[in-house]
Amino acid sequence: VLMMDAYKIVPVPGAKTIRNKLIGSLRYMPPSIIEKQTGMKVLEKDEYEKIKSDLEKARTESREMNGKVQEKFSDILKKQMELDNLKKEIVDLRKQVEEKG
Repeated sequence: VLMMDAYKIVPVPGAKTIRNKLIGSLRYMPPSIIEKQTGMKVLEKDEYEKIKSDLEKARTESREMNGKVQEKFSDILKKQMELDNLKKEIVDLRKQVEEKG
């Protein structure tokens, strides 16, 4: 078991044993006591599974939207390149017209 200490990870002697004892005692504690001591909400298994599935769904939707954004961005870049090429052609044609005229 490792602890974060001022942005450094340091091993704590005997932490594994203490962790196992703590987890063992947490199993028999009422959730309200755990919530008061840790400041975190204790979830039931079905609540946890629902949150987990919602998170996975949101990640999937985010990936799909990211793909769509990348496609649109690619299209915009292609159109910008075409526009730049047309501008260069127009400038070249104007130069040719001025030289002939």
